[in-house]
Amino acid sequence: MKRISTFLLLACIAFAGTAQNCLQYYPVTQDNKFEVTNFNNKDKAESRIEYVVINRSGNSITYRSEMFDDKDKTMGGMEFTISCNNEVLKIDMRNFIPATSMQQIESLDNAEVTVEGVDMTFPRNLSTGMKLDDSYISMKASVSGMTILTTTVETTERKVEGKEDITTSMGTFSCFKITSKSNTKAGFMKMESSDVLYLHPVEGFLRTETYDKKGRLSGYQVRTK
Repeated sequence: MKRISTFLLLACIAFAGTAQNCLQYYPVTQDNKFEVTNFNNKDKAESRIEYVVINRSGNSITYRSEMFDDKDKTMGGMEFTISCNNEVLKIDMRNFIPATSMQQIESLDNAEVTVEGVDMTFPRNLSTGMKLDDSYISMKASVSGMTILTTTVETTERKVEGKEDITTSMGTFSCFKITSKSNTKAGFMKMESSDVLYLHPVEGFLRTETYDKKGRLSGYQVRTK
């Protein structure tokens, strides 16, 4: 089972000099474009995602993303919104529902979908040792009163471990290292993983890594533009 990496939607982040400081890790100018490349555990590029700002309203920003495979063929896209509330960046966890689950739901006729959860948050000022709040999403799809699919994604044990230098095609940056664990359940399928994010205060999230439950690298994402 493949899921949208918990941080694919974060990896494009960049500082844009906004006065709304808790949005500092995201581009806020309309038509800003960014690109993320996804690699497997053997350093082979498997896909890339292009992001563009399509709307900014008050303390929220809406993006459109489009994914391309290794032959540059489009694999579809989506829109997502982030918001700022009391110096805290909030990200709707509906963006992290597994892609396979979304495809199943979209194929159902007259499906009733209910969603509940707690948004993922990032405070404006991070420091080594800081613990971040857990987040989760639960989505249930029903047809004629019968539950067809239930999917949950939980992100726990989020912590700012310290700082490390990260080198990308954009240069070398001293980043906060943020770790977490994820549990995804879709029907009878389950997946456990741990994630590492590297966040620069100006350039934003530059690299994310996903490890399986045995600690082996599954893949990683790097902001390449």
